[in-house]
Amino acid sequence: MFKKPLMDISANEMEDWLRSMEIGPRTRKNYRTAIATMTAYAKARGYVPRDWNEIENIQVGKIKKENIHIFAPHELERLLNAAPEKALPIIALGAFAGVRLAEITRLDWSAINFESGFITVEAHAAKTARRRLIPILPALKSWLEPIVAKTGPICVYAFPANSLMDYAKTAGIKWHQNILRHSFISYRLADIQNINQVALEAGNSSQMIFSNYRELTTPAKAASWFRIFRPTTAPLSNSQAQKTGGLDTKQAQ
Repeated sequence: MFKKPLMDISANEMEDWLRSMEIGPRTRKNYRTAIATMTAYAKARGYVPRDWNEIENIQVGKIKKENIHIFAPHELERLLNAAPEKALPIIALGAFAGVRLAEITRLDWSAINFESGFITVEAHAAKTARRRLIPILPALKSWLEPIVAKTGPICVYAFPANSLMDYAKTAGIKWHQNILRHSFISYRLADIQNINQVALEAGNSSQMIFSNYRELTTPAKAASWFRIFRPTTAPLSNSQAQKTGGLDTKQAQ
């Protein structure tokens, strides 16, 4: 880092520092934005002249469009079968509600309300810092109901992404970053054909949904995706029975 006043640092020096780090263009751009924020604060406080604008001369490179990878329905089934019970709510919330993994780590079980039929992602938990409601679709409900708790964190992993990658490897499927969320958005859009609604549920802009997720899959495959229900033939464990007050109602019928 630099051991001299901000106003003495040139754009070339800052650019060389940014490029010396082993990070991608998007992260590099985020660093540049942070420097710009610090610079604006310094100008407002009179620490640097208001006409000092070296930050505007920093080049960060073009950010490539992210490749969208999605699971096929049979791959999701294999992942769910390979994962332990404590991972099931994480996988289900990503696959059937599109909740970001970082958001899941901040969610409490109290955010799941079967009576209202919605998941509440409060502003403090959302990436966009905006509260949103996500409908609890039937497939998601089938996976969450037998293991839901009244309160407590949904995610019990310190590093959930690493664990999910391990479970995918065990299932013999390839893992990609954000693949559960990408899958949900793609299948949900193919299913309901409503970009604005999907944008609201996912916490994205309509433009982002349109440009990145349109026509990645078909309505028929989407129907298969949202028919992946938790099997009801296996008996509940003692801990599950205590949480749900006995046998699953579907099993009892």
